[in-house]
Amino acid sequence: MINNLNLLIVGCGKIAKLHARILKEQFKQHQIYCIDKNTASQKEFIEKFNAKEFDKNMHYDALLICTPTDKHLDTLKKYKDYATNYFIEKPLVNTQKEYDELLNLVSAKNLYCGFIEIHNEIFLKLKNLLQNEKIISVQIIRHSPEIISERLTSHAHMDLAIHDVSVLFKHFINYSNLEKFEIIKNFKNKNYFETAEILLKDKKININISVSRKTNKKIRTWRVVSNLKTYEVDLISNTITVFESIDPIHIDSNKFTQKITETLNSYSLAEPAVNQMRYFIDGVIKQGFSNEIIEVINNSHRLLLDD
Repeated sequence: MINNLNLLIVGCGKIAKLHARILKEQFKQHQIYCIDKNTASQKEFIEKFNAKEFDKNMHYDALLICTPTDKHLDTLKKYKDYATNYFIEKPLVNTQKEYDELLNLVSAKNLYCGFIEIHNEIFLKLKNLLQNEKIISVQIIRHSPEIISERLTSHAHMDLAIHDVSVLFKHFINYSNLEKFEIIKNFKNKNYFETAEILLKDKKININISVSRKTNKKIRTWRVVSNLKTYEVDLISNTITVFESIDPIHIDSNKFTQKITETLNSYSLAEPAVNQMRYFIDGVIKQGFSNEIIEVINNSHRLLLDD
């Protein structure tokens, strides 16, 4: 068993710093190496996380690509031979053509994509609550205030909705059961759409996902309606609120009795970023990731990528 890994991070921005913080706090035995075209950012990163500068004469256990999406493929081409396993931030690429090219460069079993929400334990809680119920519909809102950044180089549905789509495929629906799919994009800013509505239907469940990078309020919610109850998941407050009606509404009555049966606080859950890094490191040590996650990565991109 490999106890000490050498990990190369390409790009020293916000996401790279998140990974480095987790590694430094939770997985201290592993050595971080880094490279960034911005030498000042690289120097700061090295000092803050006790990292080492990229050594072209080394071979690394894993390569973590934290560059903007439109640079992922070129970065992989440049550094892939320095490593055996790969962590690329979401989305992997922007088009189906690029995706096919990427999978010709590296094996899917050694490739992980930064789907942090599939490691969020609140969705396991939700799944357990629903295990004896039938899901009728799911409404998801993932809205963000406008961010001015040159690093945003993908459409809003690829940047944001891919998180929720990955959770749906991981826990609640099968790709093979999809009967209807549509993306309605809006508000193009330069090269990328900033808002989108995604409509999905499998054999039994209607799903609506609303994403935006142009709102004045940050929202991360799921509302799941089952045959018995309604569940509201707030990923910001980390709570699940369960609603249950006491009696059906009669057409001649103005009364509707509803009760909140429980509010589940999930503050004790592990940080999803920690769970994600633990999963990745375990996959590196085992020299491959689970078929389940490989399928989630593949299906999420197949659904959302542009032709």
